[in-house]
Formats: sequence, C-alpha cells, structure tokens
Amino acid sequence: HLSSEQRLALVLTFEADACDLVADHGGRVIKLIGDEVMFTAVDAQSACAITLGLLEKVGPRDTPLPRGGLAFGPVIAHGGDLYGDTVNRASRMADIAIPGEVLIDAGIKSRAGSFSASQAGRRLLKGFAEPIEVWSLSAAAKHQ
Repeated sequence: HLSSEQRLALVLTFEADACDLVADHGGRVIKLIGDEVMFTAVDAQSACAITLGLLEKVGPRDTPLPRGGLAFGPVIAHGGDLYGDTVNRASRMADIAIPGEVLIDAGIKSRAGSFSASQAGRRLLKGFAEPIEVWSLSAAAKHQ
C-alpha cells in the first residue's frame, strides 16, 4: 500500500516522463490528469512510439500496469483542450484495454508504419452507436 507521498511522487514522475516522451517525438501535451495524459502527435508512428515508451517507463514501477487508447481523426480545439469523436474514441479504448495494452483504431493501424498490432475484434465503446474494429499494440509488438 502506497502512502500519499509515494503516490504523489509516482504521479509527478509519470507527468515528467510523459512530457519528455511527447516532446521528444514532436508532440504536444494537451492535459495531464493524475496518471493520465492526453497528447497530440505529428503522426501515427510518433503516437505509437510515445505510448509504448510510456508503457516501458511506467511498467516496471510499483503501480498497476498502464493502458492506453490511440485514435486518428479530426478534433475540435477550444480553450486549450480537444473535443470530438476522435478524443472520445481514444478515451473509451483506453478504458477497455487490459493493463499493459494499447488499443488503436483503424486510422492509427493504417498509418502505424513499422509498428505492428494484433486484431482485438469489434468493440462497442460507451457513447458510440456502432462497434468499431480495434487492434492491440502491446509493448511486445513494438516495431523491430
């Protein structure tokens, strides 16, 4: 069981790691909420590299394994935040991913370049009328 101080230290380390990885790949952090990060990337390959890099950095720590969701598509920028179906799709995929997994949509999959992903089936995401096809981009499936 972690103390409040230990939890805070983990969150601060996560935030620093997330900001560094996103910046290293030319992306932009939109917001940090505890142990979550919303970011944009210059392309799908950078988004994959950022997310898998976070899994590698955070995974060995004494915390639950992280998970994520990556989606490609248009967003609405307002007041320094991002909104829209793409944002919601990424968030909902993160919600249903198993610990240590990153779920990606067809837009990311088709642009992932040398990254590989395994089919994870059709999933009905909260707030969406129709199921979507998702793929699992796990740390084990990192580009070669």
